[in-house]
Amino acid sequence: MAKKKKLSRKKRILRLRILVLLVALILIAGIAGLLHLIFSDGYTLSDESDPVATLTLSNGKKVIVELYKDSAPETVASFIYLANSGFYDGLALKPSGDGSRLQTGDNALDGTGNAGYSIKGEFALNGFENALSHTRGTLSMARLTGYDSASSQFFIALADMPYLDGAYASFGTVVKGMEHLSRLSGTQGTYIKSIRVDAKEFSYDFQRLPLVTP
Repeated sequence: MAKKKKLSRKKRILRLRILVLLVALILIAGIAGLLHLIFSDGYTLSDESDPVATLTLSNGKKVIVELYKDSAPETVASFIYLANSGFYDGLALKPSGDGSRLQTGDNALDGTGNAGYSIKGEFALNGFENALSHTRGTLSMARLTGYDSASSQFFIALADMPYLDGAYASFGTVVKGMEHLSRLSGTQGTYIKSIRVDAKEFSYDFQRLPLVTP
């Protein structure tokens, strides 16, 4: 009888130790997750070497964007050049009539704004392999009917738009702050205070094509 009690006591101690170990592992995992959230600024990238853009809106809100250098190198390189030179600073962020997207980059304020050059359209219809889909939060280049007519204007998808896949050059996605953009779908008057890009190690000599005008 004493032996059975002794075994029972050992089992209880073992179970207690296992329980303590499980609690410790859960706490460690929770702390690790919290530390990751703090030191990653609350977002993760699909590729840590991708450039990261910070869009600061006129209302003070910030939006973080991952730029896909491998999917659209010409587009990303041109975007970095324009952003870091201050081209987008102060430009309006306009919602589309149907609320499906926000568009900016029009320095002429009449829909014809441009950077003084065009870039190659990096999408399937133009013979370029770009597998990025136009899901909510995607950044993509606006263009005229010509495939190589994109310049400075781009839009941010507020809803999934798969019908644009293969016909427009998507080049980035919002990884933090999408809620700030969603609130602007039916409003006017918001503008880009600044866009700055941490290019990291990415360097690409993009080709400036003759400007295509309407």
